[in-house]
Amino acid sequence: MSGKHELTLTPRDVERFAAVRGSWAATGLSTDAVSEKRAWPLVRALYAAHGLPPPALKIRVSSPVGAVCAGLICRQLQGQEWQPLMHKFAQNLWSKLDRQVKHQLSRHPDPWAGSRFLETVWAGLLDRVGGPLGELVLERLGSELGGMLLLHRFDDQLDSRLRVQLTGELGTKLGRQLTGQLWGQLASELPIWRKRCLGPWVDAHWLAAYDLSLPLSGLPRSPKRDALEAVLRETGCFLPMRGAAVVSDRPCRLELDAQLRLHSADGMALAWRDGCGFHYWHGRPVPAWVITGPSVAAISAEPNAEIRRCGIESLGWEVFMAQTSAALIGKAADPGNPGQNLSLYEVPERLWGGRINLLVAVNGTTERNGTRRRYGLTIPAEIRDPVAAAAWTYRLTKDQYAACQRRS
Repeated sequence: MSGKHELTLTPRDVERFAAVRGSWAATGLSTDAVSEKRAWPLVRALYAAHGLPPPALKIRVSSPVGAVCAGLICRQLQGQEWQPLMHKFAQNLWSKLDRQVKHQLSRHPDPWAGSRFLETVWAGLLDRVGGPLGELVLERLGSELGGMLLLHRFDDQLDSRLRVQLTGELGTKLGRQLTGQLWGQLASELPIWRKRCLGPWVDAHWLAAYDLSLPLSGLPRSPKRDALEAVLRETGCFLPMRGAAVVSDRPCRLELDAQLRLHSADGMALAWRDGCGFHYWHGRPVPAWVITGPSVAAISAEPNAEIRRCGIESLGWEVFMAQTSAALIGKAADPGNPGQNLSLYEVPERLWGGRINLLVAVNGTTERNGTRRRYGLTIPAEIRDPVAAAAWTYRLTKDQYAACQRRS
């Protein structure tokens, strides 16, 4: 920060923003296996920074689902002795650092300068970290994983693998706890225990913010913040408790499309080594059949229109149209996407539950491999012209759309 009373970001500060963004993005997108040799000493150092004895029980599992399961089981086995430490390690620390920074900045001669500067730091961080880090790693992956944890059903394969992992760590006593009743309790308590986990996907934003704002405010570094960052850099998911700590591995697969959305056309887009994982189609969570076995029958039986669309894209628009005998209404050159065509089809009522037309177009931007993705849009049945249909999707008239140089 330049000058004694100037609260502005220097070029060097901006460079540091970019370095913080790059390092956290690399951490959040990593699929490297967690090294216990590096992770556990850092966990002990974090406990020591808070004046706590090291955890007597250390558990490593393969996925966040396994971590949440292990935390819940530990609590059931040991009762109140193993209280989660998420509040102490993260939320309380966050609040303390926030008060320190705001107090320091309030001493500036201009009473509003400190507040404006802090807003600039956070806005700059979100802007510069808001690409792969903020938009993907923190918000999208974190929230979607949380939502999917709630809906996850433990299939036989995942159930058996979790039993092996957890029983190996907690001993034969735990084996008696892994019953159908436990899994039933787990389903109801997952929302609570999910929020007690720490990880780079959900905590990087505030760790990065205070990594930047503390020195910019003239304050010393926080050993507790640094200790927590060190742990989260080396783990996939971290669940600290009094007397026990659980760490999970990073995902073994994390696939993205050109817009940095979770996507894979040949398997799970987000997967862990214990078999837990989720299928995504261009950022939308979808059932496995959309990726592994798209068919007209499965698409027709799907009640959700967006998932139906994903299933059609996975199957292929041409294949879908051919197999459903959709009637071609007309084709035309796309004025908003030179060199590409628009195709308008009449979809059988039995497939969509009503009269609807389908406009098949080509994306205006290329994918990572240089190709352009074909996609379909539902159009009111009364629109019978491909260019008018494309115009309708942009709330334009046919003549207005025809005058466009290139759409997005």
